[in-house]
Amino acid sequence: MSAPLRGIRVVEYAQYVAGPLCGVLLADLGADVVKVEPTAGDGYRHVMPVAPGVGRHFLPLNRGKRSVVLDLKTERGRHDSARLVRTADVVLHNYPPARARAFGLDWEELHAAVPRAVVGVVTSFGSEGPLAAAPAFDLIAQARSGLLTSHASPGDRVPVRAGGIPMADLTAGFLLASGVLAALLRARETGVGERVEVSLLEAALAVQLQDLVWLEGEAVGAAPRVADRSQLEERAAEIAQGVAMNPYYRCYAAADGFIAVA
Repeated sequence: MSAPLRGIRVVEYAQYVAGPLCGVLLADLGADVVKVEPTAGDGYRHVMPVAPGVGRHFLPLNRGKRSVVLDLKTERGRHDSARLVRTADVVLHNYPPARARAFGLDWEELHAAVPRAVVGVVTSFGSEGPLAAAPAFDLIAQARSGLLTSHASPGDRVPVRAGGIPMADLTAGFLLASGVLAALLRARETGVGERVEVSLLEAALAVQLQDLVWLEGEAVGAAPRVADRSQLEERAAEIAQGVAMNPYYRCYAAADGFIAVA
């Protein structure tokens, strides 16, 4: 395989799934990825370990990377981190805004130190708004987005993550990698980096795009007009039964004789 990112250095501060997935995709394309870990290591090192300090899920998300331990809670750790960042073409992290500022990884400080660098950020619910500081894992993002119940089976009492797959995490990692590559192209032209952000909530919604528009082959807003009120209510009930577990759609018998799907 070719290595189009050969010569590009990525400094990754991310843990668990989404950020590390972005990093490993860039490493697969030839980038030199330096993973910065806290003193206890990436949290995934300790989940289902296959060897001391090496978790089963950690391996596929961090292969091809080099690793260094820095304690960003100390002045020495932040000093060494700043030196490392100055060598970067891309910086990745998944810290909430306040933690990023405390560690010297907020956009303003990074851009001032390394104007050419692209900064890729994974957040839970975005970096602005009432949930900006709220932490979240994949399951929480799936629940808030409705993904947990968007394809539930009849009779389900408890929402179950489809296939046990962390879909929000994985989608966020792919989306972030795509955005970082686009920003690298722009930086090559302008010499100035940009900030790319993907939230787990946005990623969970992104994989449901067709559900947001279509309902069992019927375009939303194109439900048939029914003249008889009883037929209208019966038809609305039929549609509603098929999407009872779908968080997006509720069917109503509208006063003008149409079935409203909303």
